[in-house]
Amino acid sequence: MPSRRSRRRTIRAATAMLASMAAAALLGACGRDAVTTSPASPAAATAEVATWAPRVVLTEDVIAAIRERIAASEEPWSSAWADFLERRAGPELDRTPDVEPGPFTGGLEIHDAFLKLDGDSRAARNLAIAYALSGDLEYARAAHDIIVVWSREATPTTLQDFDSPDTGQLQSWGAFSFAYAYDLTRASGFYTSAEAEAVSDYFGRFTAALRGAAERLAADPSIGTPLRRPYEWTDDLTYRYEDRVIGGTFAMALDLALLALASQTGDDATIAWVLDAAENPLRADRAVDHALRPDNDGDGRGTTPAPEVAILRMYRPERGGTVDYMTYSARLATLLCQVSDNLGTPLTAEFRPAIDATWTYLARFFAPDAERSPNPDDVVDVAVCLPRFTLGYRVLGGERLRAVLDDGPRDSYYEPQFLGPVTITHWPLR
Repeated sequence: MPSRRSRRRTIRAATAMLASMAAAALLGACGRDAVTTSPASPAAATAEVATWAPRVVLTEDVIAAIRERIAASEEPWSSAWADFLERRAGPELDRTPDVEPGPFTGGLEIHDAFLKLDGDSRAARNLAIAYALSGDLEYARAAHDIIVVWSREATPTTLQDFDSPDTGQLQSWGAFSFAYAYDLTRASGFYTSAEAEAVSDYFGRFTAALRGAAERLAADPSIGTPLRRPYEWTDDLTYRYEDRVIGGTFAMALDLALLALASQTGDDATIAWVLDAAENPLRADRAVDHALRPDNDGDGRGTTPAPEVAILRMYRPERGGTVDYMTYSARLATLLCQVSDNLGTPLTAEFRPAIDATWTYLARFFAPDAERSPNPDDVVDVAVCLPRFTLGYRVLGGERLRAVLDDGPRDSYYEPQFLGPVTITHWPLR
């Protein structure tokens, strides 16, 4: 196998490989079979692993369709793929994992506590996506190396380690990305039985930590109350308290991470808690409903509700502002519907009208003919927000959302926390 550095000098080989594979078939040659039967593949894993079908975000049929479009040099996939390999996945082939053993118990600002987790999990996810869409085993090997060392050396942080509302949600980003990466690479043949067991154990411990944070949130005393804040532009959030808890970003991020982790460990109880449990106020459909149909006049006009729960009242450069936070939350709700669909509880069709209302509302604040944010002090970060519209466009299509997406460099659209190269993975295939 060539060195990782030499691989970077031949980064276009993955696209050439796709072109040569395209004639083989569509689903059969582009799905797991093309990878697991490769002559260059390592020794076969167990039968269960060797036949694993990705299910968190990208499924086999979607992977096959994207591969076909890249091989045919169709846009926007072709240009986005080249940008992704050059700027995101390719450089990560040289990455040395930087494990934070954990757990975090204080000593620095909590928003800085999980930066190593974020960095390595995103790298593993990007490498796994590159592998899934090219069949190039070197990407799988690099993703495997990151995942395995974290599974053996890291300890997730529980509320008992550090009791903060941020403890769960800040780790949820990394947990989701690691589970997404493993989902795409576990049938590569690289994971030994001992490594697969270590990953399952790590994901199980992560599930316990995040489940504790979610259950604490689900017990919030605001649930079941009609309490609301009076409206004003201040350094805070505005909505009905119950909307903030059930439909807020913390709840949806935790739901997403729990579903991704549990789907890899066979933890049906946790999947049922997120998707089906009558007693869970944070259940996925309830979270999406509160996020996209809140009891909320947070658009600042005091007239009709804004179809989005998470409205920041004050712009803060380090965290974004009103419109930024709305696109952040809408992205989570739309992704939660997609992951739920893939795991057997369809939500996208049910919430399509609410998804439509939300992204159509948010499109007002972006070119062409963009309106000013309802917050008079807001500064909209277009570079951060535009990639998020790809999720809405995947579901809805339409000229207005397409115009928003065309207003920026869509070849390089990238969503760092959960999904990575959204133009490649979420541009509509129909």
